[in-house]
Amino acid sequence: IGRLVGLQTIKPGPYFENVLQKFIDLAVKRGSEINTQIINFQISQYDKESPQIFKTNAWKKIKTYWNLKFENPELEDLLLPEDYSLRHFDSAKDAKALMELQNLSFETHWGFSPNDMEQIVYRTQMERTTNQGIIFIEKDREIAGYNWTMESRNADSAIGWVAMTGVHPKYRGLRLGRAVVLAGMHYLISQNVPHIELEVDSENIPATNLYESIGFKKVDQTYWYQKDL
Repeated sequence: IGRLVGLQTIKPGPYFENVLQKFIDLAVKRGSEINTQIINFQISQYDKESPQIFKTNAWKKIKTYWNLKFENPELEDLLLPEDYSLRHFDSAKDAKALMELQNLSFETHWGFSPNDMEQIVYRTQMERTTNQGIIFIEKDREIAGYNWTMESRNADSAIGWVAMTGVHPKYRGLRLGRAVVLAGMHYLISQNVPHIELEVDSENIPATNLYESIGFKKVDQTYWYQKDL
């Protein structure tokens, strides 16, 4: 994809503009050094200073992402289509299948860069991910889709995420996305995770309609800015 993504946290105050400007300059310098084509920054809707700074530097706001949250005590029952079944990810044998399915599912999505085996193995071993939290939906032992959940806990609370949901192009249009999302949510709730969140491209109407129909509510949004080198 040739994309560089800048992630920044800056304390509010009189030096905010100068610090962000230095981060932008560093990102452009780094992008030029590695011959990248695009640089992106993501900022919160509550950040009132950054938009003008990006505009002054000739960056464009190109995407709005919604942050959704599910806090309903009642989740609809999971009903699988006939001849379909669920199973959890097995790190000993499923990494290649997950890599291929994820790349196929998201190959046309904005901002997605295909994963290789090393990346998939690394990501499935990250702190908030478990084998049980990655769920496949299958038909005749062929993987049709997946839902990748994550969770975090502290002494007083727990929060879960629907991190990624993908359906193989061969199986689209069969409502498998709904089934596998619900499977992931039921799993999180079974682990005493009462709050579930996700992030979705506001222009992905099928996805936003699906999540809202399940009971997710929009709580805030972020903006993606871009500069072409």
